[in-house]
Amino acid sequence: MMGHHIFMNLYYCKNMGHLASGSSVISLIKEVCDECNFHIVGRPVKFKRGMNVMGIVLLSESHISIHTNNVHAYIDVFCCSGEDAAERAYDLFMSKLEPTTSTRNSCKR
Repeated sequence: MMGHHIFMNLYYCKNMGHLASGSSVISLIKEVCDECNFHIVGRPVKFKRGMNVMGIVLLSESHISIHTNNVHAYIDVFCCSGEDAAERAYDLFMSKLEPTTSTRNSCKR
């Protein structure tokens, strides 16, 4: 196994400040990376079009990306440093964004 991949769909997030701009999305990803001891490599990429924001951070462990659509966040965490680390990132995104409802899928790669 190379890593653990989690796909999150978070709907009607209560903490919208994290999703308001490219900078806030990148800040959120960096907070999660710090708390999970992930190592960012390169420069984070952010993009905003209308109400939609996208941010991606490459990690030495793999990557985290967020795509938003107003009050929804679609988050992808791929982590080669173990399932526990990926699950910790999932828990942090859930607690920081506080979605009203969510779905998730995961797989081992």
